[in-house]
Amino acid sequence: MSLPWHTRRKRKVNRRNTVKVVRDWSRAGTYLGYSSLLLIVTVLCALSWSVISDPKTLPIKQLKLEGEFDFVSTEQVRELVRSHAKLGFFSIDVDDVTHSLMELPWVDQVTVRREWPDSLHVVLVEQKAIARWGAGGLINARGERFIPELSSVPEGLIELDGPEATMVMLAQRYRNVELQLKSAGVVKITLTTRRAWQMTLDNGVEVMLGRQDMDFRLAKFFRFYPGLIPRIGDIKQIDMRYPNGFAVMWREGENALG
Repeated sequence: MSLPWHTRRKRKVNRRNTVKVVRDWSRAGTYLGYSSLLLIVTVLCALSWSVISDPKTLPIKQLKLEGEFDFVSTEQVRELVRSHAKLGFFSIDVDDVTHSLMELPWVDQVTVRREWPDSLHVVLVEQKAIARWGAGGLINARGERFIPELSSVPEGLIELDGPEATMVMLAQRYRNVELQLKSAGVVKITLTTRRAWQMTLDNGVEVMLGRQDMDFRLAKFFRFYPGLIPRIGDIKQIDMRYPNGFAVMWREGENALG
């Protein structure tokens, strides 16, 4: 016996709803399984990290310190690194160690890395001072100023002085003629706010170089200075700003044009 058409359609619709419900429950079970697995993995990772981050699990036992030190205190470096090493191999922050070491005034560059399983390797480069800067601090070859303890400042360094913005240029100028300046007994080079160059010799003589043709005037000074040495004690000032020579101011007040 055949069923009416509306009855057959109703049964077809019910079959589809049943399949959909079964599929929804199947998906829910899959999601629940994934969530449970993710939770288990998360808990295991947290437990694992709590173990390996414990300083007692993998303590740092060795510090390898590399570098040549004249002014940096190796004991101070070791003590500073030791305070960070208490965190253990995995928890120690090498960036924090690097930053702490860079705070030491005589430190120029630092590299810090872990070495499995229990070591910290520190490579340290000292600052190389080429001159003193103004009233305080030292300057390196890159024209960067650093301020160490006064007791650690080396003797015999020339003094450079000028506006803060000219440190790099002054350092470069000095390095270009360093040996000649030392042989002439130059102890100070000053660049005034008017951008005029002046030098002071170890015997107190002032050398005026002016604002123009500094290289030419400096070369002229090096050429003629040896001839002035026999009477250098009588000289107060040497003026190299003349285009075809130079002027000497004697301590007695007598002037001479070279």
